Amino acid sequence: MFCEKCGREIPEDSIYCAYCGIKLSPEAKASDWEEAARLRELQEAYQDKKAGKKAAVVRNAYHESDCIRPGAPKKKCLDCGKELPASTIGGYCALCETRRNREAEERAEAAENKRLQQEEAKGLRDRYDVSDEFDWRVFQQNKPNSQKPKKSRVNVKKPKGNWKKALLLTIGILIGVRILISVIGMVVYFLISNVAVPEREPKSPEPPIVSSDTAQRIWVDDDGNVTILDDGSEEFF
Repeated sequence: MFCEKCGREIPEDSIYCAYCGIKLSPEAKASDWEEAARLRELQEAYQDKKAGKKAAVVRNAYHESDCIRPGAPKKKCLDCGKELPASTIGGYCALCETRRNREAEERAEAAENKRLQQEEAKGLRDRYDVSDEFDWRVFQQNKPNSQKPKKSRVNVKKPKGNWKKALLLTIGILIGVRILISVIGMVVYFLISNVAVPEREPKSPEPPIVSSDTAQRIWVDDDGNVTILDDGSEEFF
């Protein structure tokens, strides 16, 4: 059984080619594989001749495998441990070789994408930035904020030490007001105490009231007390 792509000999029950890793179609016939191998040989011979080589090397798919020493241990895949055909050149089976190639391609593609991203970021930085490193604090300070408007700050210089002067001035004013009130009170008291109070003049004695019916004399004093006097007993003043 031969591979329909590379033309190498592989076991009859193979699903993948141990050399190129292609999946074999079960409907393919041996004649088709032989024809593919022959065409590949002709193509390689034509390419060697066109390149200007002195001797064209024609590879025969029937004798491609290296010589194997009799009694040598069988080859096994270094990855999965599967037994390999004697004609296997590499140390991996077709599945492991395909997987390794795919992983290598993915790693190379990831590295290339990372390199492109770094170059793009570097180009943007060199285009828009003045310095090598952008200061994000400047961007945050100049970023407009529509939700919270900035409040204008007014630098008000706080007085230093004036509160002591104000306290002393207040205490002095209170003491002065109290002294002024005391002085005014003393002056008023002095004026009131020195004002002369006029003395009441004594009332002149009223004449005695003499009743016509009786010959008695009546004396009325200042308090309104009435005293009946006998005739000729006392003198009136």
